[in-house]
Amino acid sequence: IEEDTKKEGLPIIGVYGGTGNSTHQKSAESGVDELYPSLTWWESHEWYSSIAARAHKNNIKMYPSFAVAYDGNSNNQHAFAKNNPQYFEKNRHGQIINTPQRSHLSWGHPEVRKYKVETLTHIVHKHGFDGVLLDYIRFFGTSDGYCDVIVSEFKA
Repeated sequence: IEEDTKKEGLPIIGVYGGTGNSTHQKSAESGVDELYPSLTWWESHEWYSSIAARAHKNNIKMYPSFAVAYDGNSNNQHAFAKNNPQYFEKNRHGQIINTPQRSHLSWGHPEVRKYKVETLTHIVHKHGFDGVLLDYIRFFGTSDGYCDVIVSEFKA
């Protein structure tokens, strides 16, 4: 909860919720200030604009929650992941994390950070979101996060 001086010191109420009409309506009726729906960060869907517009119509700010450590799975990835396997994260045993269950690129690589920030910025501006909630900015558990660039920087 953060303080908003425009609301005379009242807390801002945010809900991690869905994108449907019911969520928006109930949120507006309940005095919710912000919504954080979970959306796919690497794909821009036209309906993103409609949920942002609906929220704004109800005086609700929209900060989509993007699971930014997740880049799909070995069977379904965005083009940057497919074209840059050298940037995949590794587990503590040095194995690349690119399985049918999950895959993710390492934030340790400047190229990955640049791609993800540019993609998120584009989506926010294109669809009229008020910002983003970076979900899973960390990796999935304590066994991940061992790509070569992170390990070498840690040792240095």
